[in-house]
Amino acid sequence: MKDAIILFARLPEKGKVKTRLASTLGDDFAYEFYKICAEHAIIECRNLSLEGISTYFFYDELINEEGLKKWAGAGFEFFHQHGKDLGERMMNAFKTVFAAGIGRAVLIGSDIPDISSLIIKQAVESLDNNSLVIGPAKDGGYYLIGMKKLHEFLFNEISWGTENVFTSTIEKIKLNNLSVCLTEELFDIDTEGKLKEWLIQNAPEPDNTIRSFVIDKLN
Repeated sequence: MKDAIILFARLPEKGKVKTRLASTLGDDFAYEFYKICAEHAIIECRNLSLEGISTYFFYDELINEEGLKKWAGAGFEFFHQHGKDLGERMMNAFKTVFAAGIGRAVLIGSDIPDISSLIIKQAVESLDNNSLVIGPAKDGGYYLIGMKKLHEFLFNEISWGTENVFTSTIEKIKLNNLSVCLTEELFDIDTEGKLKEWLIQNAPEPDNTIRSFVIDKLN
């Protein structure tokens, strides 16, 4: 059975992405920051598709799919997210890939500047010995979740968008006696405060496009 990466993303549009970041740094910065992070995630997923891992792009608005495909490039199967909240949309995405015969699936967000194909691949491989894998985010949520079969309870009765998402999810996992592997904690940047915290904790590297972009724009 094949492995799969599920990428949750959207076609970048000014005024429609990273609204909390835009409230203090402006729509232009929020748009450019989201775009560069999403394109980084796309590249990391495409690297894995070259290794034979199926890659699925789930977008969150009914948009021109042709434009989305042109932006994202080759290597993806495209689907529209369905559900009343983030939990239901993630659950339905897993349902879709498992129905296609996928054996191990990992879902990631598109705005994690430090995500890498190595982290994603290690998450997939950790499912050999665990029921679940979770990537905790520094804002109290998670940026990655993976499983070998659908566990619907993980996506119900969670206060999405709060600092309790990760701990609530772990509590559910423990209550159901499932094994879980945790990947390294990364930043999911939604506010100017988190952006600056990320810069402080992650010294810029000469070849890091995202950090160089942020430092250039903030100076």
